[in-house]
Amino acid sequence: MAAPLHHTTHHFFRCCSFVAMPLVIMCGFPCSGKSARVDQLVSYLESEGRTCSVVSDHVLCPDLAVAYANSQAEKKTRGILKSEVERLLSQEVCVIVDSLNYIKGFRYELYCIARSLKTAHCVVQTLMSKESCAANHTEHGLPYGSNDMVEALMMRFEPPNPHQRWDNPTYSVTEEEPLPSAELVEALYSGNKMVRPHEATQSQPMSSTNFLYQVDKITQTVIAEVVRQQQRAVVGDKISVPGTNALVEVRKNKHTMTDLRRIKQAFMNYCKAHPSTTTNDTAGLFVNFINNIKK
Repeated sequence: MAAPLHHTTHHFFRCCSFVAMPLVIMCGFPCSGKSARVDQLVSYLESEGRTCSVVSDHVLCPDLAVAYANSQAEKKTRGILKSEVERLLSQEVCVIVDSLNYIKGFRYELYCIARSLKTAHCVVQTLMSKESCAANHTEHGLPYGSNDMVEALMMRFEPPNPHQRWDNPTYSVTEEEPLPSAELVEALYSGNKMVRPHEATQSQPMSSTNFLYQVDKITQTVIAEVVRQQQRAVVGDKISVPGTNALVEVRKNKHTMTDLRRIKQAFMNYCKAHPSTTTNDTAGLFVNFINNIKK
């Protein structure tokens, strides 16, 4: 279970300045642990003497049930968040946007602000199952008003696409993984392209051909197991697959072979753009793709 969310804005002022302060855009389902990750990142930044501010919808729009009640309310909420980012982002302060940020158009607007100031930016996506998010929402006292609203927000979620410049780089972290703050901050402040956690290694990458061949074999095995077990599964069941402890969720509209092939193609494209030194975690990453990609 994710740690409790902290609904406070952090402001740290230091007597030092830096060449360029980055913009960090959090992204994920409601109650997927974004604020907990922000607290971890802020603590690390503070320990490094970095100056930062958090722009949070929980602070600027305390009643989230109202803030995301309909399209007009959401538009107003995004306007408030954007204005605060524009006010705070500078060469003296790093800004972390702690909100859903689930619409790609809004992430693009935030990216444009960073680009206009010549500052670095990244997207940090918190990966969590819909069931866990709903459970967290209930545990936190239904801040979005009802689980039906949370479900509606998750249905409208537009996942980051690292092939788009406004979503590049994207760092995705599951609830089981620690936030690699040191690597993240080093990548942002050094001006180097951010790397995913499993790429942060001194080993040389596998050859492109061999890597993709291994990924193809692993995904084919996962797909075959999902198709086989879905025949007797009911909605809400979890399907175990070889190579990972992650489970595939059985939904109302079960995945057809066409669906799974489409998801596999998207996953293969992602792997081509982000080759790793190992395929040890490929099955688990592919399961996350299956569970989170929009059908």
